[in-house]
Amino acid sequence: MFDVVCIGAATEDIFFFSDKFEVSDKKLLLPWKEKFTAGGLERRLGGGAFNASVAFSRLGLKSAFFGRVGTDPAGRAIKEFLEKEHVSTKFLVSASEIKTSTSMLLSSGGERTIVMYRGENDNLLEAKPDWDRVLNCRWIFLTDLAGTNNDLLFEIAKRTEQKGVKLAYVPGQKELQLGKDKLKPVLATAEILVLNSYEAETILGEQKEVERLLVEFKKFGVEFPVITVGQDGAYAYDGKKFYHQESIPKVTVVDRTGAGDAFSSTFSAGIILGKTISESLLLAAKNASSVITKIGGTDGLLTLQALKDFG
Repeated sequence: MFDVVCIGAATEDIFFFSDKFEVSDKKLLLPWKEKFTAGGLERRLGGGAFNASVAFSRLGLKSAFFGRVGTDPAGRAIKEFLEKEHVSTKFLVSASEIKTSTSMLLSSGGERTIVMYRGENDNLLEAKPDWDRVLNCRWIFLTDLAGTNNDLLFEIAKRTEQKGVKLAYVPGQKELQLGKDKLKPVLATAEILVLNSYEAETILGEQKEVERLLVEFKKFGVEFPVITVGQDGAYAYDGKKFYHQESIPKVTVVDRTGAGDAFSSTFSAGIILGKTISESLLLAAKNASSVITKIGGTDGLLTLQALKDFG
């Protein structure tokens, strides 16, 4: 039995770095029909569920990844990397007729714009999953299913509830648009829900103070709702008490890719490991801070011992 099975995307990430990218009114400006020379190039592997599965493994949990990739070089690299990180690939679906999801990240000063190709790579219902095998675990960590239709989201929520498997849920942009009414069955099932303040307000369809947002999600049945608020840190609620974790002292930001994945998976790992909400929030904040000091979503992920010593 696995401690946690992570469901979602794995991608190849190609980073182009330059200090000459021009930004105006929150838009990246590039000359059309001309060449732009980047100052640096890096390749990494990423994706929300991919990053989370590595985080769980480094934190000492037995994790598996359930996603869909091609049999192309990127797909093979994803499989090899997961195996090297002791993440089970028994649920990894490789299909010769598709291309592995790929992202191009135009990065400067730690910020980036992402151009993404998803294709059908994470349409997991096409893989006709054996749910008895997939759900032979204690927890499901479910994140960004943008490449699928919503049937998979509700299928997982229904089956985890039936099986008594706990669900940690980090909605993707597409799922936010469903709103609170359509997401009710998922929210009622989720043990852990991690959102930023904008995402929380999008689901609820209204702006509120963080504590009131947390109360609303608790009413839907979420056991541990968590909301991150940028430089103001993160907040959580257990139905009786509110918790606040300040941002970890400033680090040198190299790349913010994967910070949210690190936070949500590490908080979930803390709860799975039996730690308190406060302890889990602290570990999550530390791992997110570590990740942004490296390129990509996995290079900065730390072990439990390294997190204790971090900062």
